[in-house]
Amino acid sequence: MNSLMVLLFLMFPPEVQYNFENYLKIKYGKKAWQVLRERIEMEKRLQDLVKSQGIEVSEGEIDFYLNELKSEFPSPKEYRQFLNENNISEDSLREKLRYEIGLYKFIQDSIIAHMNLTGKKVIVPEQRIWREIYISSPYYYSFFKKFKKWLKAWKVRIKLLFGADFEKLVETESESRRRLIGGLRGPTFYDPMNKVSRKLFKMKTKDVAGPIRTKWGYFIIKLEAIEPQKEAVFDSLSFREMRKVYEIELEKRLHEITIQHR
Repeated sequence: MNSLMVLLFLMFPPEVQYNFENYLKIKYGKKAWQVLRERIEMEKRLQDLVKSQGIEVSEGEIDFYLNELKSEFPSPKEYRQFLNENNISEDSLREKLRYEIGLYKFIQDSIIAHMNLTGKKVIVPEQRIWREIYISSPYYYSFFKKFKKWLKAWKVRIKLLFGADFEKLVETESESRRRLIGGLRGPTFYDPMNKVSRKLFKMKTKDVAGPIRTKWGYFIIKLEAIEPQKEAVFDSLSFREMRKVYEIELEKRLHEITIQHR
């Protein structure tokens, strides 16, 4: 995922972006609700800052990142369902992206240009590499369809318990395009908003877990490797690791900027 999309989902994952108030209030309690309120206030102040800069965003840029966003959903059907469920149009989504792109440009010009991490030692958080078997079962399926998918997920899990080869089951049972590469995912950093990630970072190498129920279906996962936290010179990092370090620094700077503009 490119750096703009990382920024777009830095605070909230896709299913939370347009319905996050009730989502967090129900799922994470009052403390998270307070954090959310603070972040909403921060975003409003950032919007004012971006507008005051007169930053221009082309339709071509919006088209590009809209396609990136669509690719985050398992299929076009899930994307349309997401829009309908949250009562938003693609036009309003384009306006949201217009702001996000403008914010990204503002950050590039006003923050990243002055961060100067070149040559500095930085901390890269722990990462995980894993394989997944994905069984599609979106929340809008009928009870009967959901039950069939639940049975399939547990059938796969039982086969694994009896010694079946994980990678072979990926090829025959997984409903994700990642089955073409053995279901391999990662390296990835911890995401507290993601149920699979929360489970993954509690596992030991070669552990298998699942089925893990999510909004879109079931995940059965196998942890392949752990890359521990490390200290390294920024210039020596991969692009993905540089991006994560930037994310951490950006969150700090965005917090500082919005505090200053209260």
